[in-house]
Amino acid sequence: MNPGWRFYRGDLGKRNFDAIHASRFDSAEWMKAGNHGVSKAAYPDQEWREVDLPHDFVIENEFSPQANQVHGSLPVSVGWYRKVFKLPEADLGKRITLEFDGIYRDCSIWLNGHFVGRELSGYQSFSFDITEICNYGGLNALAVRVDAREFELWSYEGGGIYRDVRLVKTDPVHVAYDGTCVRFEVEHTAAPAEAHGTLLTTVANDSTTTTEAEVVSCILNPEGKEVAGVSTTLQIPALSRGETVQTVTINTPQLWSPDTPQLYTLLTQIQVNGKTIDNYETRFGIRSLKFDAKQGFSINGKSMKLKGVCNHQDHAGVGIAIPDRLQEWRIEQLKAMGCNALRTSHNQPTPALLDICDRHGIMVMDEARMPGATPELMSQMENLIIRDRNHPCII
Repeated sequence: MNPGWRFYRGDLGKRNFDAIHASRFDSAEWMKAGNHGVSKAAYPDQEWREVDLPHDFVIENEFSPQANQVHGSLPVSVGWYRKVFKLPEADLGKRITLEFDGIYRDCSIWLNGHFVGRELSGYQSFSFDITEICNYGGLNALAVRVDAREFELWSYEGGGIYRDVRLVKTDPVHVAYDGTCVRFEVEHTAAPAEAHGTLLTTVANDSTTTTEAEVVSCILNPEGKEVAGVSTTLQIPALSRGETVQTVTINTPQLWSPDTPQLYTLLTQIQVNGKTIDNYETRFGIRSLKFDAKQGFSINGKSMKLKGVCNHQDHAGVGIAIPDRLQEWRIEQLKAMGCNALRTSHNQPTPALLDICDRHGIMVMDEARMPGATPELMSQMENLIIRDRNHPCII
């Protein structure tokens, strides 16, 4: 969903386009469902700028002595994004989900006049099921309001939809969002004979009938050869979720380390009545970690010093809207300098950065933005752990 957006800098005082009460109120989206005019397909946005994501609208501002110096002396403000897209009529019956890897910050999401949801954090990944408010066989209008006026860090943070956005279509019975967890236990040595794995799969059944599904798990080694497989039958009640725990063994595993970042792939298939209705891929690595008060840190039985950096998600010219290739270029430069570790200072990183660290053998300290025991902060920590739990780079 990254290409083809429209952007407006500033807030919109009048939002009641093509809606009930339009003659008496400038904004009445909370009065009636489907009343949000900016998220309707015909809303006049011809004067809005065309932009592609990732996008940081704060980096485009002029420096000002009145703006906060710690945040780059750049004024912060509100911004609006719109995207109009078609959904084929054949998608009716599927589940449609919007996935956002991160928006800075305090964003509200609207679709076809309806409120979808809100996310306060500028660093958390999140998703919304929009199945019931989509227009199948016609146009759909997505509007995102972003309020970047509050700070979360003591450094430049930018503003906007600065990470990837995806539209995911699935069968009603499918692997849930971030629904796989891969864990392998091996001896703490450089050449273990076996690796014993546990595969947790969460399957969503968004249909209105109880469904019997076959969870077929296949593991491919770094060369793409199948080295293990297992199948389990799961009975899932209507409008609920089911979990299956499977065990596998891999002989003579190839270990992940900074010097040899070997990556395996878990292929998960969901089959109903013998037909494959969902395919889901999970990259993972096999390694053992040990922290010892006297001996320090070791990986796969090898003592190792962490030679790392604290790294914020910003870069000259693009602000916080760093394309994946630029993220990878920075990791390549750090590794060439002798770096083997990264701290995601001081927040949840973009998932793409962890994929890059997996491939390049960079060990990661994965951080949540703010510690605390409140429901909101605990949910952010839970979200981070579930999202990132399969990355071998995270130590």
